[in-house]
Amino acid sequence: MSLSIKKHSSIIFYLIVPMFLSGCYSFDESIYEYHPPVSVVDKPLADNCYVMTILDLRPVSQRDISTNMNDDPYVSYIPFWPYSKSELNPMMKYDYFHLDLQDMLQILIARDLRFSGMFQNVKTVRFDENSEKPVFGYVVKINITEAVWNRNLTTYGLMFAGTMLWGIGLPVSYGNVSMEIEAELIDAQTKNSIAKDKFRAETPCTEFLFYQSDYTPSIAENRLCHIFPSITAQLRAFVLKNLSEKK
Repeated sequence: MSLSIKKHSSIIFYLIVPMFLSGCYSFDESIYEYHPPVSVVDKPLADNCYVMTILDLRPVSQRDISTNMNDDPYVSYIPFWPYSKSELNPMMKYDYFHLDLQDMLQILIARDLRFSGMFQNVKTVRFDENSEKPVFGYVVKINITEAVWNRNLTTYGLMFAGTMLWGIGLPVSYGNVSMEIEAELIDAQTKNSIAKDKFRAETPCTEFLFYQSDYTPSIAENRLCHIFPSITAQLRAFVLKNLSEKK
């Protein structure tokens, strides 16, 4: 009897685990809630556009910031202390099975430029041998120069007792999430830079106790995703302006 149970348990284990892993691997793009606009031109202005791998060029202080709540101890120990401020990294990889946020940003920007209708083809370029290399057309290079969660943790001046208010639905923290990218438009054939500019956006970020769960982005990453339409709209206008001037 015990051997039969063990046998069936093994079968169930080997069936369920692969199903679980495959579910994790199917990336849910709806998390990012971004829908690119329709075409902004009557006909394409150029043949090819290559969106390069996005590089994270933020200062080390922004990239290595911990999200450990113990980094904000003052509100828990000092009476009537309203909140403590910290700058955290909203781009921490929250799950091994999901894409890094900067990889997802490359996909979203390429999708936006594709829907804009400015190019016949829009392709993403990766740092690997199988990725198509830019030859004719235009290259869009993007660097992340800022991504910060300005987090104000609060216990409402009540020290440890104030954390009980989180459990009944009051915010754990408030603040904002900001992002800045630097974009460069390059002629793929000559390798000459056509134009370069920076684009920035910011959105409020209020954190509640039960926002974070396994296999979901943190509230900061979720709010960062709300910035994408603003960032990509600025980038789209930048590309359109410079393409139109070359015609």
